[in-house]
Amino acid sequence: TDSPLRYRLAVCSRCLAGIGGGFVLAQLSGVVLAFSLTGSGEEVMDAAALVGIPVFIVSLLWVFSCGNAWRAWAGIGVPLLVLGGLVWNFLGGEKNGFSAKAFGEAGGTSVANETNLPTFDALAPHL
Repeated sequence: TDSPLRYRLAVCSRCLAGIGGGFVLAQLSGVVLAFSLTGSGEEVMDAAALVGIPVFIVSLLWVFSCGNAWRAWAGIGVPLLVLGGLVWNFLGGEKNGFSAKAFGEAGGTSVANETNLPTFDALAPHL
């Protein structure tokens, strides 16, 4: 049987996966939906914000229904990689100069202006 310390570390790992990973997963799913939808900025932002709530809840349910912590992390990590790749694709990836180095040198500005994507300043009033 597992020792009490090992059991507590497994529960802590699942909490981190569910809360931290689930939050990032919910936010990325909202970003992907915002880039995918057409319509007014308010409607898109509302839909993107609302989709994150069930994604977060399902991710919490997922991590605690898995048989072990490795499976829980895989269930959160694989969708994170997929959604992260989609966001990278929407932002143009390396071809638009979107890299960690270029992002830091630009002072945190986005390449959205060059690709007709909504900027944070345009979306901030709707958050």
